[in-house]
Amino acid sequence: MVKWDTLARPKEFGELGFLDTRAMNTVLLAKRTSHIDGCEDSPCIKILEKKKVLERNFFRTSHRGGSQFWQGLQEVKCWYERGRGCTVNCGERVKFRKDVWLGDCALKTSFPYLYQIYRERQCSVADAWERDWSLEFRRNLGQEEMVEWADLSGRLE
Repeated sequence: MVKWDTLARPKEFGELGFLDTRAMNTVLLAKRTSHIDGCEDSPCIKILEKKKVLERNFFRTSHRGGSQFWQGLQEVKCWYERGRGCTVNCGERVKFRKDVWLGDCALKTSFPYLYQIYRERQCSVADAWERDWSLEFRRNLGQEEMVEWADLSGRLE
C-alpha cells in the first residue's frame, strides 16, 4: 500500500504527480470564503442570506447543520482567518484579539501572556476604541504581561 502523499508528489521528484484533491478543495473553499468576507453583493452571499444561514458575520456563524458546501466553508474558516488581514474601517466586524489588523499577526499571537488573562474574548476593534483602549483583565498584570502591555499600548497610540 502506497501513501497518498507519495503519489501526490510532483513527477520531477520521481513520483506519479497525482493532484492532491483535498488541497485543491481547501483552496477553492478558501477562495469562496474570501468572496464572502470581502464582497457584500456576491451571488454566493445572496443565496446564503436567503437560506437564512448568513444572518450575521460569517466568522461568527456555527458549524452545525447545512449543506456539504456550508460545512466545507466552516471547516476552512479557521484556516482562512489565520492568513487574512483586515481593513478596520469602523471596526465592528474586526475581532480585537483574533484578526490580523495591527501588524503581521493577530494580537493573541503577538501578546500571548496578555491575552491569556484578557476578559473579553469576542471584543471588536470598535468596542476597544470606544473605551480608549482600556482593556479589562481577570487579574493584575505580572512582569511578562506588563512588558507586553507597554508594547501593545505603544502600538495602539
